[in-house]
Amino acid sequence: MVTWAYNIYESETIIMVDNGIVEKNSAQAARLSLHSNCSLSIKNITAEDAGLYLCRPEGTGTTGQDTTVYLNILTSDFSISIKP
Repeated sequence: MVTWAYNIYESETIIMVDNGIVEKNSAQAARLSLHSNCSLSIKNITAEDAGLYLCRPEGTGTTGQDTTVYLNILTSDFSISIKP
């Protein structure tokens, strides 16, 4: 089992996946998918998804350690004009 948490603005931690189950009260719940290898996918990512994510393996016999990932979101408006 695994727990995924999101640290917003380095002040509030939100549990998104608890013991392998997506938390339904999470704002991102409809966009989250947990895979068999414990990786987390976020669909339709937005700038608000940027931040620190923590993955914590849990369960009997688990010897893993916490892993953190900082997600940066780069946005840009791009347009091109081609003239004949």
